Amino acid sequence: MKRLIFRILLTFAMTLAITPSILVLVANSVTASDAAAEATDAANAATDAANLAAEAADSTTSALQDRIDSAFALANSAGIATIIDVSSGITSCNNTIVSATTKRDFAKNRYDQMQITLSDVTLEASIKRLYTSASSSWLSATRAYQSIITKKEGEKSRYTVAQSQINSIATNKAAADKAAADKAAADKAAADAKAVADAKAVADAKAAADKAAADKAAADAKAVADAKAAADKAAAEKDAAIAALTAKVTAIEAKLAATKKTTITCVKGKLSKKVTAVKPKCPTGYKLKK
Repeated sequence: MKRLIFRILLTFAMTLAITPSILVLVANSVTASDAAAEATDAANAATDAANLAAEAADSTTSALQDRIDSAFALANSAGIATIIDVSSGITSCNNTIVSATTKRDFAKNRYDQMQITLSDVTLEASIKRLYTSASSSWLSATRAYQSIITKKEGEKSRYTVAQSQINSIATNKAAADKAAADKAAADKAAADAKAVADAKAVADAKAAADKAAADKAAADAKAVADAKAAADKAAAEKDAAIAALTAKVTAIEAKLAATKKTTITCVKGKLSKKVTAVKPKCPTGYKLKK
């Protein structure tokens, strides 16, 4: 391209009878302009690449944060310590940091070169604008790569700290869950023991009540039996007394009857005769009048 432009200028110069020295000045101006434009294009391309790399780093950082957030959530909810592959993650960060550092240093070097070039007071205004733009692009690229380095350093720190925190949270959650389970088991055991004790107390109270009722029933039955026995005895004694008295009366009556004189009437034909004695008998020849 440069050669083509130079040939066109050479032909044009020959046509107009321009001196070679003027032609060299023009050619140098064109060459410097092309160089500045190419430098600007390169700087812009480097900036685009750096920005894309920074976006990729942001995406990776966001993905890491999502994994860490999920791990924290799981540790808090279930006491599970998710392994987030710290070693692999840190190795990946270090590789990215090394690559970004190399590219940052290159961009910084190009930026410094642009600053040296811009310090040339003989630069034409149009060329200076191109180098200024290139310088700005290289500075943007430098900053973009530095941002990547900073993010990756932060990721490395998060990898290490997050895993430790996740392990701690999971351990604490597991311990809390175990303590809660142990307390629940202890509470249940105490409740079961109380239920057994209460049931025993109820059973003992019922047994005592049943025994008291049985004892009372037995006592009442004995009292009734004793009362009946006493009544029967009293009745028997009364009957015996009555019988003895009756026997005595009968004996007295018998004795009285044995000594009591009775009068009978005895008849013999037209004759009548009364006989009075304890055991009266009609005289011979007489009959008891009926």
